[in-house]
Amino acid sequence: MKKLILIAAAVVGAIFLRKKLQDSKAQKTVWNEATDKVG
Repeated sequence: MKKLILIAAAVVGAIFLRKKLQDSKAQKTVWNEATDKVG
């Protein structure tokens, strides 16, 4: 039973981390477009 809880916690943590990284990448892209210097 403890192994199942540990696996579930690891999966939830991985999903949370992946979403956080995707949000960060999207925000960085928007920021780069907003602050893009016109040559």
